Amino acid sequence: MMVKDLVFEKEISLLSEDPYGKAFGIKNDFALLFVVNERKNEIWTDGPHHRNVLEFDAIESIDHYSHIILKVRMEGSKDAKTLNVNTAIEIITNIKEGGFFSSAYAEYYMKTAYPAVSSACRKRAHDMQKEIESLFKKELVGIKR
Repeated sequence: MMVKDLVFEKEISLLSEDPYGKAFGIKNDFALLFVVNERKNEIWTDGPHHRNVLEFDAIESIDHYSHIILKVRMEGSKDAKTLNVNTAIEIITNIKEGGFFSSAYAEYYMKTAYPAVSSACRKRAHDMQKEIESLFKKELVGIKR
């Protein structure tokens, strides 16, 4: 049984002379606080336009089954001197059901523990949202969502 809940989504534009360096610095800042899994790290320096894409997930475990995942996608353009940052926070609860006992446990977990865990996840996701907004506040150009 898997439950996914998108609780936050925002797109932010930042000014930066070195968008790749800025994106890599942001990823390293998140790596100090969370377990970070890098999904994509690409730089295009040939041709007339220099751009980069950096994607990663910052994961915080609440319990064995529930996790908060901050998904970040950063696209930079050296020519435009901008870094567009897309962030989304998801709460994911995943209990593997293979037989009678595991499905009975999944039902028990969803009825008893999930409401409290979901509330804790939402509170932590709200705190993460505030951290994201304060991290980008100084260099903000525009917020799209």
